[in-house]
Amino acid sequence: MACQTSGRFLRFSALLGIVLTGSTPRVAADLLTFKGKGEPLHPSAITSQHDGKVVPEDHRYAMRNKANQLWHTDSSFKSVPALTSVLSARTIPDHGGETEFVSTRLAFERLDPALQKKFENSFAWHHYGHSRAKVAAVALAMPAVGCFLLWTTGASDIPTLVIATFLVGVGAGAEFDVAAYLVSRYFGLRDYGRLFGVHLGLITAGAALAPLLTGAIYKATGSYSTMLALCGAAFLMGALMLLPLGRYPKFAQAE
Repeated sequence: MACQTSGRFLRFSALLGIVLTGSTPRVAADLLTFKGKGEPLHPSAITSQHDGKVVPEDHRYAMRNKANQLWHTDSSFKSVPALTSVLSARTIPDHGGETEFVSTRLAFERLDPALQKKFENSFAWHHYGHSRAKVAAVALAMPAVGCFLLWTTGASDIPTLVIATFLVGVGAGAEFDVAAYLVSRYFGLRDYGRLFGVHLGLITAGAALAPLLTGAIYKATGSYSTMLALCGAAFLMGALMLLPLGRYPKFAQAE
């Protein structure tokens, strides 16, 4: 079915059920009148700017949409995955640009019988937080690598100092964002301010005590090696603790 306008597209999609837009499900009547802050009427894979011109290949829109060139399942990470995907193209290229769909049921039927038997009672659980926890663990482990470089090479190698400083800075910059996200997801928003306040309080206390502890250790040992080893171990332990995090809990919605 050809839907030349967003209105027709949304009305057609609403025949199949609730239309998903961004991260919030909305019925078609709401979508047609929705005036949110920059939120599109429906999920879109755009490669053009507001002036209608196609963005260059290194633009964030183009870089993000390169992932769509691979086989993927839409919204499989949501608590209630979408029933189906409906596409409406606005600009059709002269060549290329094909969108292909595949039936996983048919793919299973065509598997070798031995593989069918192996997988017949298996299931795949696509949990978005699983991937995010891995990314967060890598980001927060970077300061451990920086401490290790400083501990093993000393302060005489300028390139190593630059790399180590960069790694520590990445972890310090990502820490607040990661913590804010994880606190909201795993503990909900009702006590978010209190819990994140405790988190910031502990960080502030640590930032205040760390220089004093570092000075005391240096005075006792004549070296920063012990403090770097302790910090590196703490950074690594914190990053590893993110890996076993399970699925986000479901919180009741306020009426």
